[in-house]
Amino acid sequence: MYNTTKVMIKREKETVLLTTDLKKWVGACKRKGIIEMKFYRYWCEDKDLISCNVVIKESDLYIRAQKNLEKKTFKAVSKYRLILEKYIAGNPFFKNSLEPVSLKGKVPLIVEKMAEAAKKTGVGPMAAVAGAIAEFVGKYLLS
Repeated sequence: MYNTTKVMIKREKETVLLTTDLKKWVGACKRKGIIEMKFYRYWCEDKDLISCNVVIKESDLYIRAQKNLEKKTFKAVSKYRLILEKYIAGNPFFKNSLEPVSLKGKVPLIVEKMAEAAKKTGVGPMAAVAGAIAEFVGKYLLS
């Protein structure tokens, strides 16, 4: 496990980025009840990869790569969240539906893919939001 890592945490309405000794930080946070650690993210010990954790509102992505992708990941998550948030603002049924929805007119590709996934599984499109954000950010990072 890394001795030093960058960790982003959500604390009420703000996001905090800090670099710290991971074991000490985790212990202190658990004692204070500040954070629910996603401990499975630290099981891999690939010392040749650079890790970053990007958190924007409900989106929380942990990226490991051969180079630092923190800024590019932040840009991509922001981009795709904004697309979804704008669509939902004008089409609240998309957010609130617990069943597949029919889309009318031209819609953003991420919205289309979420609706397709919902239709295949018989659930509302927001059930696909985490996977869609991860997929679109991953493709952005590879481009």
